[in-house]
Amino acid sequence: LRMPFNRANYYIWREGTTIADDKVPDRCAFGTGILRKAVIAHADGDRIALPLLDCVADMQVGFGVDTDPTPDGVPNCYVNNLADAITVNAENIRNRVREVRVYILVHEGQYDRDFTFNPPIRPSFIRVGEPSANLPGGICTVANVLGRDFNFNDPNGDGNNVDAIQNWQNYRWKVYTLVVKPNNLR
Repeated sequence: LRMPFNRANYYIWREGTTIADDKVPDRCAFGTGILRKAVIAHADGDRIALPLLDCVADMQVGFGVDTDPTPDGVPNCYVNNLADAITVNAENIRNRVREVRVYILVHEGQYDRDFTFNPPIRPSFIRVGEPSANLPGGICTVANVLGRDFNFNDPNGDGNNVDAIQNWQNYRWKVYTLVVKPNNLR
């Protein structure tokens, strides 16, 4: 066996990035993609990709960490990057990561010229995550948001607007939140 372990990667695939015969559905806003799960094959290490959700613009992951000197199993700190709260090693991940929060920004339906999306934060931005006030224990880094504020006009945050989500105002956007308690780490 080339890779004798289980591994899955989750990512947003956009047209033009890898496989030429795949296609994002026409009903999706230009600039969105398909959320995929790629499982590593034990024999050869190839990734077998499975489509999970269409029309995805962004995905963020945050962690609830137990930072007590003697872990009690309750997250009292939330971070976007585990290294901001703990020394990242297998023991700390098993003993201290108590929650994983996944935020997925997707639009429902298709383009609607008679609909105008009103971003809840500020023009062209939507929060893909949660503010620290909504989380028990708060956030233990300088960031005040678990996740990020997503800019439809500059999704990569690099100042280059060529990756903008086109006609984003005419789609119904929603952030799905998954909260997972990783019982297999105990």
